[in-house]
Amino acid sequence: MGNTTTDPQTGGESLAVEPRLLTSAGEVAEILPQLLAASVVGLDCETTGLDPHRGRLRLVQLAAPGGPVYCVDCSAVDPRVLQPLFAAPETPVLVGHNLAFDLAFLSTAGLVLPPQRWLVDTGLAGQLLEATPAMPSLAALAERHLGVALDKAHQQADWGGALSPALLDYAARDAAVLVPLYDRLTAALKQQGLERAAALEFRALPFVVWLRLSGVPWDPAAWEAAVETAEAELAAATAALTSLLPQDGLFGPMADPDSPQAMRQALSALVGQDLPDTADGTLALLDHPAAAALRRYRRVATLAQRYTRDWATVHPTTGRVHPDWRQLGTATGRMACTAPNVQQLPRDGGYRRAVAAQDGRVLVKLDYAQIELRVAAELSGEERLLEAFARGEDVHRRTAQLVLGVADPTPADRQRAKALNFGLLFGMSVEGFQRTAAADYGLRLTLREAGELVEAFFRAYPGLRRWQAERHNAGVSAVRTASGRVRWAVRRPTERMNTPVQGTAADGLKAALGLLWRHRERLGTAVPVLVCHDEVVFECAAEEAAAVAEAAQALMVEGMQRYLRRVPVEVEATVCQNWSGDGR
Repeated sequence: MGNTTTDPQTGGESLAVEPRLLTSAGEVAEILPQLLAASVVGLDCETTGLDPHRGRLRLVQLAAPGGPVYCVDCSAVDPRVLQPLFAAPETPVLVGHNLAFDLAFLSTAGLVLPPQRWLVDTGLAGQLLEATPAMPSLAALAERHLGVALDKAHQQADWGGALSPALLDYAARDAAVLVPLYDRLTAALKQQGLERAAALEFRALPFVVWLRLSGVPWDPAAWEAAVETAEAELAAATAALTSLLPQDGLFGPMADPDSPQAMRQALSALVGQDLPDTADGTLALLDHPAAAALRRYRRVATLAQRYTRDWATVHPTTGRVHPDWRQLGTATGRMACTAPNVQQLPRDGGYRRAVAAQDGRVLVKLDYAQIELRVAAELSGEERLLEAFARGEDVHRRTAQLVLGVADPTPADRQRAKALNFGLLFGMSVEGFQRTAAADYGLRLTLREAGELVEAFFRAYPGLRRWQAERHNAGVSAVRTASGRVRWAVRRPTERMNTPVQGTAADGLKAALGLLWRHRERLGTAVPVLVCHDEVVFECAAEEAAAVAEAAQALMVEGMQRYLRRVPVEVEATVCQNWSGDGR
């Protein structure tokens, strides 16, 4: 691991490092052969801020095994002199922690990664090992895997001024620890059977950096219109609900629409039965105007309160919105984002119109068709589902024929079958299906009718029943996806069903992101705008839309098909002016 000393503050082991400050292009040129000959190089950066579009690189720290830590002062040296190190396709392996941050700054400084460049992110590796959507800190990983204490006292230091010996020592340690940490984490990933999942994430990492930098094209006027519409709808929904509630006695001023208890009491009195709660599924089963009015009120109130005028901030330099994308944002391996969470923008209400291509450009939306059903068919081996997908049939129509016994299903039959396909995929109870069918698909069923449909569904798809039963009876167990991604000690049966399906879909998407980055020259001027679960959206010049759609479709199919061998993959492409699908 290298020389260590005892940290006087923590009592733990601390790396002994030799920082060497480089302040000229000539000095950098001298040390490049040594770095290029190394098998692995630890990479870290210190910056003058957190925003790569407004901050700048101050230091690039580079550590090879057994040597000093070279600290390139980017206020004196153009960082592009390091391009030979980044241009080498496979070796040395560049190892960093939370590399999405560092690579964003390096990219804006002009350092370009070739398609095949091999990167290792200790943060992503730590997330895979710990099966957590929260990236562990470098200090935590160093302590856990090396027994080394990293002093982070200078983490918030001013890196725009003079570089003191203490600052250089701090910066050097963060790079130096990456080399032994790489060895330990690589061994741990292999021991836990996570090498393939790690390679998948490392290959997708440059795409995530690309996504962060490109940003979301934003139409403030469309957003303002959506907010105003929501405010008007909230006022109307409030008035409609209030008009249906008793106006005197207990339910006058006490019947607060935002109080579940008050609404339960008021609605129980109105419908003449004691309601257990006012959950959306419960209300959807009630054939009463007050129940429908309360559902509408809650829906529009949630939108109006969540999506306010200041929900998104347009960057002053780029004129776009730049969410904080998290590559491993959920326990199943899906991406997530915050500040703002564009993935959660609802389809209704006009909010998605604000994600709009700039003049002369269009959006190309690419969406995996029914991917979770396809993954479930693959994993369960359910022959009828496999056959339907292989023939290119409408699976909801096929379910209607098998379960409802109708040769020529009506749109209502198909809707009922759709509720079954999606509602029962992860082992939902009969009661849960009854509520979901009413809330999400507008189907009011008695408990008996719901039970009969559930039983008929699993008679039609015995392979799916068998696969679910195996997971239901597995007890507390680890669950893996097709890439080997793992969740440890999963207790809930629904999670033991959901994780391999949703996680394998995430595996295929991550493989596709790696391919989209690797073959980005086939995408012309296209830049990624967002990734929303099973959907990828690009912005490109209008005249390139057809070519971008064709190339991206092929790459996304190829990525997902690595994990789905028995089920064909389909990607639906839509060219539009904004994310709602409007215009061309």
